Amino acid sequence: MTRGVLQNYIKASPKTGRLSYRRRIPAKLRKHFTKPDGSTRGLEWNEKLDTKSISIALKKATVINERFERTKAMAQQLVIASEAKNQPTQTQQHEDVVRYFRKMGIHPDQAPDILAPAPKANAFLAKTAKAQRELMDFQEEVGIEVSGDPYDESYSTNKQYDDIQAQIDFLSGDRSRIKDLLKPTWEVAVDEYINNKSRLENNPPNFRDRKDMKRVLRIASTFAASLGGSSINLGNNYLLSEISREDARRWIEEQLQAGRTLPTVGRDSAALSAIYKTAQWEYQQKDPELGARGNPFSGLRDELKERDDLAVRKGQRIKVSARPWSPDELDQLKALLPAMNEEARLCVKLAMFTGARLKDVCGLMIDELELNGELDSAIRIEGNWWREVSKDSIERRIPLYGEMLQDLKDYVSTKDFSSDQKLTPRYAKTVDSAGSLSNLLNQRYIDSFSKDPTLKLHGFRNTLQAKFDAADTPNKTSGYLIGWKNQDTVGMQKEYNKQGYPHLQLLQVLKACHAVEEWAS
Repeated sequence: MTRGVLQNYIKASPKTGRLSYRRRIPAKLRKHFTKPDGSTRGLEWNEKLDTKSISIALKKATVINERFERTKAMAQQLVIASEAKNQPTQTQQHEDVVRYFRKMGIHPDQAPDILAPAPKANAFLAKTAKAQRELMDFQEEVGIEVSGDPYDESYSTNKQYDDIQAQIDFLSGDRSRIKDLLKPTWEVAVDEYINNKSRLENNPPNFRDRKDMKRVLRIASTFAASLGGSSINLGNNYLLSEISREDARRWIEEQLQAGRTLPTVGRDSAALSAIYKTAQWEYQQKDPELGARGNPFSGLRDELKERDDLAVRKGQRIKVSARPWSPDELDQLKALLPAMNEEARLCVKLAMFTGARLKDVCGLMIDELELNGELDSAIRIEGNWWREVSKDSIERRIPLYGEMLQDLKDYVSTKDFSSDQKLTPRYAKTVDSAGSLSNLLNQRYIDSFSKDPTLKLHGFRNTLQAKFDAADTPNKTSGYLIGWKNQDTVGMQKEYNKQGYPHLQLLQVLKACHAVEEWAS
């Protein structure tokens, strides 16, 4: 075992700083892990190392860990033997076989890659071929039934023959006959989550290459590495039903020690929770133990938020959140508009005018614009075939007038939307395009006059709200126009969809808002 993996099992006492060897014992094997006095060790092997020196602790832990591995190997054999006596299910038998293949180093996942030295590749092939020959001999011995008299024998295969054939096929790389019977692993859970997401979006091409899916895969890999003691492959083969709350908490602490923030780890834990929940729903019939368990990630994001809130209150972390732009800051950005490309300039103007997030503005379609006169023009922020409205926003209809209306008319008059209905196709090529525009605006324009981390593009929403407040606009009305997603605005949206909302009233309050020259920021 490598030094790094072994170090994961060495823990320091928070009171004395002295080190101990602590390693979780698999649930199925616990009754076989006993102390010298004959009592069971419980959930983990916990043995004092009587030192504060990590180098000394590693030497002592190496000896203890060898005892752990020997005990584990014997316990596994006892469990397999016990299950054999109790007529194990076909699923359990196959799981035992797959574990055995991996232990022998002949599992297809353990095959050397194409760059491996020839002796290593040949050794793997020879070992696999030998195992297959032994299986074939055994298959012939127990899998063929002979009937009839000695002069007129007939032969037929039995169920054992088919089971052994599935094992032979598995070693050849064909997992189809065994895989469907195996309990889900962490890797299977991740695949199921992504496939489920893809199905819900009608299986778009290159779905796994999307930024949000790459994020999921990255987070899932960090958890697999944590499960496998820094080995992603080992962690990916961890049974889902054996993942514990302790595993989830250990991953959290490892992420924090690596320098990630509490809010970031909280968001990442939500992704892990979603992966587990999806697999739990899909595989609970195949693995009843999984269906009976709770989600080990449940509630951890809330815990991390509480820890972060406490850190902010104590001054251990400075919270950086969006705020309203000041009149001077807004003027400085407006002065840079002529330097932007045409589509970027229009997106920024729309975000300033509507308070909508950049993602919502970049995803507008030409048919969501109602370009008429000063009293009856509007823009609809709603879900379309390209994107949904931001999760913290509601769908709404916003009046257009004045300079913004004229800018849109001028822009539309020079474009051909017959083949592409996107208003600003440059920033709607992929789901990540709005993020590219955000980076461009931050790095090339906003950073040129301010390095304030609280000056953010989605602060346009806060700016519009501050201007509405300065104009004494009722919160329900301003909340609807900006798209705040709360109980009042969601209810108001339903009412709007039901019987219509007075356009002229919205136009009046929006004009009053944009006429404000001073507001709190």
